[in-house]
Amino acid sequence: MLSLKSFVVNRFVALKTNISIHDYGETLSFYGNQSDELNCQKKLRTEVIQLEDQLAQVRREYEMLRIEFEQTLAANEQTSK
Repeated sequence: MLSLKSFVVNRFVALKTNISIHDYGETLSFYGNQSDELNCQKKLRTEVIQLEDQLAQVRREYEMLRIEFEQTLAANEQTSK
């Protein structure tokens, strides 16, 4: 009877240890996935910032071209009068 009890206790401890190791592995995997997601978010944020900078530059260039066009149009209208 004692050996059966000893066997059950040992088996319980072994199973509990395996579960703890498995839970620890899942925890590491979870944090690993979080780290991957965080890296992707950082890359995406960097790309968005770069695209916003490019958009601002294009808007400035467009505004300068619009002003130049309006000035040229006004000058052409004056010369044709």
